[in-house]
Amino acid sequence: MVNFKRLGATALSAVLTLSAVPVMANGITNTLYTFDGGYQENAQPLLNFGSFSGIVTEIGLDGSVRVQNAEGGTVVFTMGINTFLLGDVVVGAEVTGFYNASGFMTLQYPPHHEAAVIAQTPHSILVDRFEFQENGYFVSAGGELALNFGEDTPIHFADGINVRDALYGRTLEEVLDGRKLVVTYAATNRMIPAGTIPSDPALSVTVLFETAVHLPGFGIDLEIGAGNTELAVPSYQYATGIVTYIAKTEGEITRIRLRVEEDIYVDFNKDHLTHVMGADIAIGDTVKGFYNAMLPTPMIWPPQYTARVLINENTQEESALFNFVGRFELLDEMSFISESGNGLILNIGDDTPLYYADGTSVRDNLYGRTLQEVLDGRTLVVSYTLSNRAMIAGTMPSDRALSVVVLFERAVTLPGINLDLTGGSIWAYNYGISVNGRMLDALWHYQDGGFFVPFRAVVNMLGFGNTINWDDETREITVFNGTHEIRLSIGADTFTVGETEVVLSNPAILVNDTTYVPFKFFQVVFGMNNAWMSGGQIFIDNEEVMDVLSSSP
Repeated sequence: MVNFKRLGATALSAVLTLSAVPVMANGITNTLYTFDGGYQENAQPLLNFGSFSGIVTEIGLDGSVRVQNAEGGTVVFTMGINTFLLGDVVVGAEVTGFYNASGFMTLQYPPHHEAAVIAQTPHSILVDRFEFQENGYFVSAGGELALNFGEDTPIHFADGINVRDALYGRTLEEVLDGRKLVVTYAATNRMIPAGTIPSDPALSVTVLFETAVHLPGFGIDLEIGAGNTELAVPSYQYATGIVTYIAKTEGEITRIRLRVEEDIYVDFNKDHLTHVMGADIAIGDTVKGFYNAMLPTPMIWPPQYTARVLINENTQEESALFNFVGRFELLDEMSFISESGNGLILNIGDDTPLYYADGTSVRDNLYGRTLQEVLDGRTLVVSYTLSNRAMIAGTMPSDRALSVVVLFERAVTLPGINLDLTGGSIWAYNYGISVNGRMLDALWHYQDGGFFVPFRAVVNMLGFGNTINWDDETREITVFNGTHEIRLSIGADTFTVGETEVVLSNPAILVNDTTYVPFKFFQVVFGMNNAWMSGGQIFIDNEEVMDVLSSSP
């Protein structure tokens, strides 16, 4: 049986005990997802997988794996957020490590590669991106292998979840097409290229994590699986300079160049997690950029860093003279200490402004947690003017300039919320549906800019379920709301109430053979007093008619 393992927070020097099997409910509940924006359909980074086989001679405290082959050659495999481990990777084990040979690497000996996969298996193994062909095979990008599997072939995501149980409205071919796969096999046919044999008992497929995978029905790009969010403690450093160059894509800044000194420049790349403070950055502004010095950087000039925080000092309030970026741990009731860097103790008061990176108040969006639980272990931007004279400087709660911004993380667990998403009110939804004060045992659905609810489930809760009729040929549904017959068709945004036609902004749709309608259907068409959304929940009721009809969160 294949032993699926994921990179965890702790790596012992002799053995890696790394496992994570998320618990699923309603198809997605309690499965850890990671958010990554900027998804572009069919955008695939250049990948050319290289490999190195040998004996594990050392496992570092940081999880790095040193491998030596029979000729004495040595490679050190470092662990990334999506590194996948197959089998028992222990000192003395014979393993094969796969890495992106087209990616950046540091110039040092022995060579260091961030591992995509480290496998310990007696069978043949190939890691590559596979594409679906008309003959029904999936062929590797390198043309080495044609993947042919059967109904019983084990196919899992990298966290061990069965792919067939988590298709999310897609076919199996759609899930696998264009994805990076780990294929383990013992036998092949004699075709060109060689093809796996469905009856091969050793044949198994693992779908590796991607930076962003679009799942239909979700308005955001999610990553299936856990993803390691407890990498090495970040150490944030900064550079300050004059902006001499700005690169933009579709009007959004993607890179800036700072002149730090006369002939010294630094480039900062801006991504979806970069937090910008102050006014819009322009040529000539003085900007301070913070970056994680623990992350690898390409060996190019001028040096390039991914900015975690960019501060436009031209427009920052003069009272905020100091800025500190770091991950903080709870010290006592209202004090937190930075985990690395020069060190700072954050002491906050009842009136200290605390915000998420989207500007929403932390205190107003605790999501069932205490303030201490929200801030503990999070990366914070602390702005202040005053500090005490302790061995490790500490902020003063009375400092009127003191403020804290909680930066977005790749994955933050929020209790009671069906998806573990970035903190802050923008992405934290609980997907609940309330009908006349009772919670529906179903989730709402997002598609094409609209929010949809399951038609039959809501009608049943309203007591009219026995009036529903479905015409399989016309794909038309009729229902009686107690006053009028209502007709709707899948794919049509026109709904008929008696003899009156009503047009909504979205049509009725089918999701996994279940009819969904825009949640406003139950107010505008069905005749309920209210259908509105707040805090990620949809409310449908016959309470007093609301003055403002909200159609979006």
